[in-house]
Amino acid sequence: MVEVATLLVEVEYRCLDQIKMAWERLHHGAITANGNTGAFTPKKNMRVILNIKNSGNIQPELTCGTGGSIDTGNNYATRGFSSDINSSDYTRTSQDSIETERATNGNMYLVFDVTNVSNKEKLFIGHAISAESAGAGNVPVRWEIAGKWANTSGQINIIGLKNTQGGSIASGSTITVLGAKEPATADSITTGTLTAKKNLMILAKTKSDGQVTANYRFNADSGSNYARRNSTNGGSDGTGTSQNVILAGYGTSGETTFITSNVTNEASKEKLVITEVVASTSGAGTAPNRREIVGKWANTSNAITSVTLFNNDTGSFLEGTELIVWGSDGASDTTNPTIVNGFILEETDTGKHYIWNATTSTWTEIA
Repeated sequence: MVEVATLLVEVEYRCLDQIKMAWERLHHGAITANGNTGAFTPKKNMRVILNIKNSGNIQPELTCGTGGSIDTGNNYATRGFSSDINSSDYTRTSQDSIETERATNGNMYLVFDVTNVSNKEKLFIGHAISAESAGAGNVPVRWEIAGKWANTSGQINIIGLKNTQGGSIASGSTITVLGAKEPATADSITTGTLTAKKNLMILAKTKSDGQVTANYRFNADSGSNYARRNSTNGGSDGTGTSQNVILAGYGTSGETTFITSNVTNEASKEKLVITEVVASTSGAGTAPNRREIVGKWANTSNAITSVTLFNNDTGSFLEGTELIVWGSDGASDTTNPTIVNGFILEETDTGKHYIWNATTSTWTEIA
């Protein structure tokens, strides 16, 4: 028996905006053996980039510290691999630096990602390359490095470099330190200007330093032009009229919420919103909280072209709060339809049947 299927339109949603983490430069400058960056403003996530010019056999190693002073004690440990020296991992414990392996010829390039939380040991993931002998006929040497600084009393705010081999780190060597931006606590996140689409899907995640309740505002409208109806954990509906926001979240203290909203966005119609919320609670022994919300923005002259996630509670949004907006006009995705070989199509107006040949990309009438 042949199964007959009807081909439906496949609708494509495109991402209109996403608020992302960005990097900023904390330090850049020349570096020599036994030199350091000097103090910089620490960040929880950092990247250290070393461009080393050498004269002779060198082994660059990292040190770090808090309060602007380098820790020279035996508080570092390393696990690594080098393509030309070690056939398996090497380990170094209770050392006075995070080690790499030696380079005999050519410039070196080293990149370390660092987690830099004050009360945790500082972890490093590093990759390094040495050009070795010049020319395309000579392969470079590589290293993989996992290291840590066993400090739990502060954040790294200075990084140093040392060399334990007989060669020298030459003039022109540089060190760059990047940090992931950590915006101050805030009560709102706003997208840039969006391309107007008839259908929107909004995804939001909130993290907080206290009691927060997420809400939406559209096109920066803070007037009393919103209304909503909501239920929490299966309870009776609550309502709000002539509001200056649409409720979008669940009032939580120091917890994470995940919000999904679907929005109809016809310029000449009131904008209708369907929202579902889940709020986390600690441990598997406690069920999460949920909330269902419907709302509207009583604007009939403009399509939504910006979205603000707004908190009107006593706490603030923390780093890690996210807002993503997707949009679609309901257009068919004709660029790459997914039709499997042997698919049967029935024309409802003629009753004719066709089979799809994926190899030749053709339909053949069969009945």
